[in-house]
Amino acid sequence: MNNHTPTLRSIAAACNCSRNTVSLALKNDPRVAVERGKEIREVAKAMGYRADAKVSQVMGNIARRDKQQVSKIGVLVPADFNRPDPWKEFPFLKISYDGISQQMEERGYQFDCFWLGAPRMTPARMEKVLLTRGIEGLIVMSYAKAPATLDFDFSNFAASVIGRALTQPRLDAVGGDLNTDLNTAILKIKEQGYERVGLALDDGFYARSMHRWESAYQFYQAHIPESQRVPACIYSRENTSVMDEWMRKFKPQCIIGLSTTTYQDMLDLGFSFPEDAGFATLIQDDRYPGIAGIDLPHRLMAA
Repeated sequence: MNNHTPTLRSIAAACNCSRNTVSLALKNDPRVAVERGKEIREVAKAMGYRADAKVSQVMGNIARRDKQQVSKIGVLVPADFNRPDPWKEFPFLKISYDGISQQMEERGYQFDCFWLGAPRMTPARMEKVLLTRGIEGLIVMSYAKAPATLDFDFSNFAASVIGRALTQPRLDAVGGDLNTDLNTAILKIKEQGYERVGLALDDGFYARSMHRWESAYQFYQAHIPESQRVPACIYSRENTSVMDEWMRKFKPQCIIGLSTTTYQDMLDLGFSFPEDAGFATLIQDDRYPGIAGIDLPHRLMAA
């Protein structure tokens, strides 16, 4: 017996068609041939698929852009942020917030932000506030720490989360493909002629990545000559001597890390770039315009 809730993706794979075709078939859309539509619906039923009424309502409003029945969306800010508007403190969250705001405006939504860290706020009280305000959908902002859990009942809302730090409850999530990003960074670095490439991450971002960066890095290390291998450096920002010893012992020619933590910590240790090594960041930040790296489309992902 399959205990996993079927998705449009899994139904499409079973029917050898696209997710869009499945979506249209489940809505009896005339753009799908009658017999093909019937076949897809029978497969979906056999797999245990049931449409989420709340999601269907919200998505229907998107398609119709119904101004008479405007969907109300809430942006839920986790309590581990120390303020209700963390996008004013963290640049990448500001980019995400701008993407959400623009999409809401274009779709004709009403939206508001809700902070779980507000005084005397509890998950149960927040749920009542949201229902009273007529909120139909929730976007949970990225978590500052990982792995993260949230004691909140999402059953009355269509909900998704930005990033993958939230492990419980499981929500539909949007985020970058960190494995591919790491592989892309290595490929570009190798094209520049570097051979000994090292990965250095502070333990906070290492946890937030859910080990995806390191897993891709370890796979790469296993497939190169031993003379080029450099072990990953996972360090605490309270004890950067670990990274100092790593640099002096393994002497990587180029370092992959983060401009906001790895790069800054290495400068504080007295290393300089590109004199001591090259450097590439896994998340580009406007505050460090001179560093090459992966430019994650935070705005598009949030939108």
